[in-house]
Amino acid sequence: MQLTRAADYALRGMIFLARQDSLKYTRISEIADNEKVPEKFMRKLIHILNQKGYLESVRGKNGGIRLGRDPDKLSILDIVEAVEGPMALNLCLKEPSECDLKDICSMCSVWSEAQIALMAVLRKYSLTDMANDTTRKVV
Repeated sequence: MQLTRAADYALRGMIFLARQDSLKYTRISEIADNEKVPEKFMRKLIHILNQKGYLESVRGKNGGIRLGRDPDKLSILDIVEAVEGPMALNLCLKEPSECDLKDICSMCSVWSEAQIALMAVLRKYSLTDMANDTTRKVV
C-alpha cells in the first residue's frame, strides 16, 4: 500500500501552513514553490481541504489561505482521508459485504489488525506535531 501524491502533497501543504502566522493569509503559489508541488495540483488539493473546512480562503490582492481549524485538532489521518477518502488496506475491510471469503479467509483478522494499527498511528499525530517536527526519530 502506498499513499498517493495527493495525500503527500496535501500533508506538506498543510504542514507549511501550520508553520505560518495563524492570522496571515498565504498564497497558494508560495506553498507550491516552497513544497516543490505543481501549483495546479496544489490548487486542486486546497479546494478539497477548503471544502472540508480545514482551510479559510480570501480572494483578492491580499487574499490567500490559512488554516481554518486548530492544528492541534487536525490529525494526519484527517488530512489523508479528506483527499483520499476512507482508508482500507484491503477491499474486504472497506466493503465486507462484497467479500465471498469473509467466513473462511485466514487473512481477514491480519488485515483488520494492521488497519487498526495504521489508523491509530495516523490519528496519533497532529498537524502541530508535524509542523514542530516532534515525530522525528533516529531509525
